[in-house]
Amino acid sequence: DAGQKCITASFFWNTFNVQSEGLKNAMIITRRSCTGTWGYDYSHFDAWIQFMLNLGIKHKIVLFGLDPWYPNYWYWDNNMQQEVKKSDLPGTRAYISFWTPFLTSFSEHMKKKGWFGRVALGIDERPEKNIIQDIAFIKSIDSGFKIELSGLYSQGIEKLVDDYAVNSNQSVPASILQERKEAHKISTYYTSCW
Repeated sequence: DAGQKCITASFFWNTFNVQSEGLKNAMIITRRSCTGTWGYDYSHFDAWIQFMLNLGIKHKIVLFGLDPWYPNYWYWDNNMQQEVKKSDLPGTRAYISFWTPFLTSFSEHMKKKGWFGRVALGIDERPEKNIIQDIAFIKSIDSGFKIELSGLYSQGIEKLVDDYAVNSNQSVPASILQERKEAHKISTYYTSCW
């Protein structure tokens, strides 16, 4: 039973989104047309997921990048004929304008591929207010999205999260762990370097 069980991916290149690695190398290539509509090329993402599935890693697909430590995202703008970088915080009008059509398209694509039931959107070490806001936003797009959270334990949030990896230097009340187990939610410990 040892070994990787989940496929990890990101919307762009990595979890942190510090800098562009070239849109042609992004996991999901995002384009804005001259009329302002959005388009998404899932070919890299699909190839990665299929590669991992072929290796036998089938339990879950976890995607990071909605609320990274560096709130950067990129797209190709057909009007300007260039890559555009934005740094909008979650909850802002610009953030919502970018991510709403993206997540809507992503949800539809995952359902078409038959992978939606395996998808969890990952949130990593964010403040509690961010987590609550992120989950509300994600669920407003598609209530079927599962949520994975790695970080500090926060009572009340555990009810919103399908897979909760709590920092290993914290404890979770036994009653909460039992409730999660009965609800078929995963609870594990998260090791990070503090």
